Amino acid sequence: MFASYNAALSIRDALKMRRIVESPWYQANWGETVKFMGDQNAKTKFENTATGYRMALGVGGSATGDGGDITVVDDPHNVLDALSDKVLQSTCDWHAEAWSSRLNDPKTGCRVVIGQRVSEKDVSQQIIDQGDWCELILPMRYEPDRHCVTAIGWEDWRKTDGELLWPQRFGEKEAQELERSMGSYAAAAQLQQRPAPRGGGMYQRGWFEVIKALAEPSVIKRARIWDFAATQDGGDWSTGMLVAKTVRGQFIVEDIVRLQGSPFRVRETVENTAKRDGHAVHILIPQDPGQAGADQAADYIRRLAGYVVHAIRPSQNKATRAAPAAAQAEAGNIKLMDRPWVGCLLDELSVFPNGRNDDQVDTLSDAINYLAQGGGGMASSVNLPGRHGIEKIERGRDAMRF
Repeated sequence: MFASYNAALSIRDALKMRRIVESPWYQANWGETVKFMGDQNAKTKFENTATGYRMALGVGGSATGDGGDITVVDDPHNVLDALSDKVLQSTCDWHAEAWSSRLNDPKTGCRVVIGQRVSEKDVSQQIIDQGDWCELILPMRYEPDRHCVTAIGWEDWRKTDGELLWPQRFGEKEAQELERSMGSYAAAAQLQQRPAPRGGGMYQRGWFEVIKALAEPSVIKRARIWDFAATQDGGDWSTGMLVAKTVRGQFIVEDIVRLQGSPFRVRETVENTAKRDGHAVHILIPQDPGQAGADQAADYIRRLAGYVVHAIRPSQNKATRAAPAAAQAEAGNIKLMDRPWVGCLLDELSVFPNGRNDDQVDTLSDAINYLAQGGGGMASSVNLPGRHGIEKIERGRDAMRF
């Protein structure tokens, strides 16, 4: 059974195979053994007289009731859909729930996935995380730290960093032209088989200095920014990042709280964290579009009475929101306290915007935007029908404080 993101590609390859089998050369050598059945010889499925068959279908197509001794997915993702979490997740769900059970005999059958890396949320990452697959990774330019040796004994023959995979077809000139035309993100995925460039995506690890201590008098404002997970106990995280702005215009990431849990547990964590931070720390709560988002933001503001709380409603996409923070990081203006969460934060930053998680990136983006504008520039008002007895204390530039 063969599948591709576009069924036409699977049919194309099936036709090529059928033409080989029907060729005079093949028939002269194996014609007595392999003959096609006259009543099942279509483009999408053809059978031979020894009960063998080949099926071609598209990713997402129904495979119920059919199986194979070998299943192959060649390019499960269209690279144009790489920025759509919904499409990526749909393809991964299909592979995990429908396609993975199509082997006739799981003990003897073989599953193959071929494709370019398009995201840390793609099918390749899904099976890498499972840990029981044999990986064959062939970047166009050799990277010694990713030297590939397979379980069947094959090993990448290259030794020199940057050495090309197939110089007879793609020499240095052709490779550079591809890299320039595709850009760093696409080239990293499609040529180097990594979701983000080697040195990092929008953020590079080397831009961040990890510090042991902070001179307290240098801090002029602190804010704790929250990003809430869309699903309970799922792959997403609810995250609260504490960021300080110094008199020199630098930003210090002082603390990160992350959890996967129920809305009750998240609310409890937000309240407890506020008590620990103290009343001087501003709190930013996300407000999703619609009345439900306004009601949730209003509920948090009620619970955090006595604190400076802003509901933020970002209108830009994640990459656009992250641009100011990335510029500050590149200039060396974002420091990280030496805490256990540093490695996880840098891992997420270095693959953004192609990583599986971006909750910490979002909180950093919102923190820098908020603090750089004086604290309140990007916040938006909260619609509180009837106010429910909540006293409006102050209305800031774009924010309502309660």
